[in-house]
Amino acid sequence: MEQIYRKYNLKREEYDINLMQKILKDFLDAEGIAYMDLSDEFSAEGQKGSLYKLRDTHWNEAGNILAAEIIFKCLVKKIKLNNE
Repeated sequence: MEQIYRKYNLKREEYDINLMQKILKDFLDAEGIAYMDLSDEFSAEGQKGSLYKLRDTHWNEAGNILAAEIIFKCLVKKIKLNNE
Protein backbone atom coordinates (compact mmCIF):
# COMPACT_ATOMS: atom_id res chain seq x y z
CA MET A 1 0.00 0.00 0.00
CA GLU A 2 2.80 2.39 0.85
CA GLN A 3 4.28 1.96 -2.61
CA ILE A 4 0.93 2.77 -4.22
CA TYR A 5 0.47 5.88 -2.06
CA ARG A 6 3.93 7.10 -3.02
CA LYS A 7 3.74 6.15 -6.70
CA TYR A 8 0.45 7.97 -7.28
CA ASN A 9 1.07 10.75 -4.75
CA LEU A 10 -1.97 9.77 -2.69
CA LYS A 11 -2.73 10.83 0.87
CA ARG A 12 -3.29 7.84 3.15
CA GLU A 13 -5.79 9.72 5.35
CA GLU A 14 -8.10 10.23 2.34
CA TYR A 15 -8.63 6.50 1.83
CA ASP A 16 -10.39 3.94 4.00
CA ILE A 17 -8.83 0.64 3.05
CA ASN A 18 -11.37 -1.16 5.26
CA LEU A 19 -14.44 0.38 3.58
CA MET A 20 -15.37 -2.69 1.54
CA GLN A 21 -15.01 -4.90 4.62
CA LYS A 22 -17.34 -2.57 6.56
CA ILE A 23 -19.94 -2.56 3.77
CA LEU A 24 -19.87 -6.35 3.54
CA LYS A 25 -20.16 -6.79 7.33
CA ASP A 26 -23.08 -4.36 7.51
CA PHE A 27 -24.86 -6.27 4.74
CA LEU A 28 -24.25 -9.67 6.33
CA ASP A 29 -25.42 -8.40 9.73
CA ALA A 30 -28.56 -6.86 8.20
CA GLU A 31 -29.37 -10.11 6.40
CA GLY A 32 -28.63 -12.30 9.42
CA ILE A 33 -25.88 -14.14 7.56
CA ALA A 34 -23.22 -15.72 9.79
CA TYR A 35 -19.57 -15.04 9.00
CA MET A 36 -16.13 -15.17 10.56
CA ASP A 37 -14.18 -11.93 10.45
CA LEU A 38 -10.45 -12.64 10.43
CA SER A 39 -9.41 -9.04 9.83
CA ASP A 40 -8.79 -7.85 13.41
CA GLU A 41 -6.55 -10.78 14.30
CA PHE A 42 -4.78 -10.60 10.94
CA SER A 43 -4.12 -6.90 11.47
CA ALA A 44 -2.74 -7.49 14.96
CA GLU A 45 -0.56 -10.45 13.97
CA GLY A 46 0.52 -8.71 10.76
CA GLN A 47 2.29 -6.11 12.90
CA LYS A 48 4.57 -8.87 14.20
CA GLY A 49 5.39 -10.52 10.88
CA SER A 50 4.27 -11.16 7.33
CA LEU A 51 1.13 -13.23 6.77
CA TYR A 52 1.07 -12.91 2.98
CA LYS A 53 3.24 -14.17 0.16
CA LEU A 54 5.62 -11.57 -1.24
CA ARG A 55 3.82 -9.32 -3.75
CA ASP A 56 0.73 -11.50 -3.51
CA THR A 57 -2.66 -11.39 -1.79
CA HIS A 58 -2.50 -15.07 -0.79
CA TRP A 59 -1.58 -16.11 2.73
CA ASN A 60 1.83 -17.57 3.39
CA GLU A 61 2.30 -20.48 5.82
CA ALA A 62 1.96 -18.21 8.86
CA GLY A 63 -1.22 -16.69 7.44
CA ASN A 64 -2.73 -20.10 6.79
CA ILE A 65 -1.89 -21.24 10.31
CA LEU A 66 -3.44 -18.10 11.81
CA ALA A 67 -6.60 -18.50 9.72
CA ALA A 68 -6.91 -22.14 10.79
CA GLU A 69 -6.52 -21.20 14.45
CA ILE A 70 -9.16 -18.46 14.24
CA ILE A 71 -11.62 -20.73 12.40
CA PHE A 72 -10.99 -23.57 14.85
CA LYS A 73 -11.67 -21.31 17.88
CA CYS A 74 -14.89 -20.05 16.27
CA LEU A 75 -16.12 -23.56 15.46
CA VAL A 76 -15.33 -24.82 18.98
CA LYS A 77 -17.38 -21.93 20.44
CA LYS A 78 -20.31 -22.78 18.15
CA ILE A 79 -20.16 -26.48 19.08
CA LYS A 80 -20.09 -25.63 22.79
CA LEU A 81 -23.05 -23.28 22.44
CA ASN A 82 -25.07 -25.87 20.53
CA ASN A 83 -24.38 -28.55 23.15
CA GLU A 84 -25.47 -26.41 26.12
